[in-house]
Amino acid sequence: MDRSIADGMTFRDVGRVFDLSPQRVPEITGKGRKALVRRMRSHNAQQQSA
Repeated sequence: MDRSIADGMTFRDVGRVFDLSPQRVPEITGKGRKALVRRMRSHNAQQQSA
């Protein structure tokens, strides 16, 4: 269940989770965004294997 929710998340949903509005976070693009996605994926993978 967790996995389907995470896979279905859009960047806007991620922003909502961290209470960040798109207007406030225009700098999260390119490298920063990829790093955030990578961090979330690795975190989710750790939860799956645990």
